Amino acid sequence: SSLSPWQQQQQQEQRKSDLRDYRVAHYNILASYAGRNKEPWFLHPLNLTADRRQRILTKFYEQDALGRYIHGHHDRFGGVLDEQEMAIVEANEIHFDWAQRRPKLLEKLWDLEADILSIVELDHFEDFKQELESVYEAS
Repeated sequence: SSLSPWQQQQQQEQRKSDLRDYRVAHYNILASYAGRNKEPWFLHPLNLTADRRQRILTKFYEQDALGRYIHGHHDRFGGVLDEQEMAIVEANEIHFDWAQRRPKLLEKLWDLEADILSIVELDHFEDFKQELESVYEAS
């Protein structure tokens, strides 16, 4: 049995009213073990040129004959950073500490006002679950 044009229109209107808008958020919080200011991709608050950043990364990925990484913050990325720059980076390490990051991340997640929330690189699941379970189901 085919529907009349009026019935088809009513059916379409019903479908539209059944649709809901959802806000979906996907957030990479950066696992606590990777969120260190002394990593070459951070070095906050240094304002590095693209060339210097590339030199730091090149030094960081250099390996010895056994495949071990040679350079890092311990030698200022092969001397690309000077002592003063490294002292600035080390002084700002506190901002990357999990105890400092966690409340800021939770505030950011709440500010998203998402109906569906996907969090990646979350290595402190239980902490976040306790905070978010009043609104979200976690798995």
